[in-house]
Order: sequence, then structure tokens, then C-alpha cells
Amino acid sequence: MSITIRSAQTIRNGITLRGNTPATPSLPVLFELDASTYTSGSTLFDISGNGRDANIVGGLAYDNSDAGGCFVFNTNYTQYIEVPGSSEGWGLNSAGDNPNASFSVWAKVTSNLSYQHIAGWRGGLNFWFLVLPNSVVEARFDGGVPQDIGLDYTPYYGTWAYTTFVVDSANSQTRLYINSVPVGTYDNITGAFGGGASNYILGSVPSQGWGMSGKIGGTTAYSRALTQEEVTSEFNRTKSRFGL
Repeated sequence: MSITIRSAQTIRNGITLRGNTPATPSLPVLFELDASTYTSGSTLFDISGNGRDANIVGGLAYDNSDAGGCFVFNTNYTQYIEVPGSSEGWGLNSAGDNPNASFSVWAKVTSNLSYQHIAGWRGGLNFWFLVLPNSVVEARFDGGVPQDIGLDYTPYYGTWAYTTFVVDSANSQTRLYINSVPVGTYDNITGAFGGGASNYILGSVPSQGWGMSGKIGGTTAYSRALTQEEVTSEFNRTKSRFGL
């Protein structure tokens, strides 16, 4: 039997980190939420230092026995995690026709149920990742016309997977990575994030009645398109906690 001991690190406001180190300082992080830092109450603190803390809505369950701590979603669309104020995009939705942004999420999807929203913005930002019927992933940027990356999610059910979704207008492309491996692109993207967005949300789309089945361990959003090297570095920074 082997035992792994992870050192604890107190980063701010008494928050103790038990697995991930904060995101690489050179990256333009909007917020980083890490379930391993959660203790109690309805707030999940932003460990990036930007103060963009998230609300835990609907009595969402917490599991401290898996991956150092994670939130459990059981398809109840009234239970989710939401970042207040993120509908403003903090500059993303004023980028005109040159949007550049990324987000990543650690998730363990445990069922092939239909329309499971994992993470992202909906509405004016139109930048999300969900699992559709028949296990088809929809990674969507919608700058006026839906522009989707699709793939079969079946190989990832029941295991922790790190998904990163990138909008890169400089190269007119969106990119999707799972466990830092490129799994899909959409070329010749057009349009802007736009206004009228909803907040960034994990695990549900309340307005649609869509709920996720599984667990989420954390998420990070960035205000530019990450490169392959940066996606890999971020994956390596956090993967040991999730058994990879």
C-alpha cells in the first residue's frame, strides 16, 4: 500500500489549498475555483486573488472523499455553482469581432443522460461545454451563428477528465482539449461574444432545466486563448489530485 501526502498551502483569507497550486502567474486568469478549498456555507472562494467568488446554489452536495474534495451533481437543475458578475465578461464581451478566451474544468461525468451542461457562459457570451444525447459533446462558440466542436464523450464517462475550451480569433479557430490532448477544432469562426450573457455556471442550466450527473473538482477561466503548451502546463499542475 502506498500513501500520498499532499502539503497544504494557505493562500489568502484563511483558505487552505489541498492539492492544486494556483494557476501559473503569467496567465491572465479571470477566476479559479477549487473544490478542495471548500469548507462550509454557500461560497466557493476564488483562489486567483481576483475576488470573484462563486455562489453554491440549491444545497449542492459536497464529497470530501474523492479527489481531495468535489461537488456532486445529480441532474437536479436547481443545484449549481455560479460566478456572480461574470455575465459582464470582464472585458470578454466587449472584444468585438476578436474574442479570445479559454476555460478549463475538472469533471467526472457519470451518466450519458441528455443535455448535461458542464461549464460555461450562455446567452450573449455563448461559450460553453455540455454533453448532448447519445454522448455527443457540444463545445460551442456562438458569435451569431452556432459554431460547434463535437465528439463522442463515451471514453471519459466515470473518470476524471480535464477539458479546456479555447476561442482564438487571432487564428480564427476554437479548440477543444481533453487531458491536454487536442480532440477537436472549428475553423473560420466569426462574430463576437456580445452582451446579454448569463453568468458563468457549473453543472446546470436552470433556464433550460438541464442538470449534470457527476462531479466537478474545479474550474479556471482565462482572458485569452491558451496555447497547447499552456494547456499542458495547467493540466500537469493539477492532474495528480485527480489520479492522472
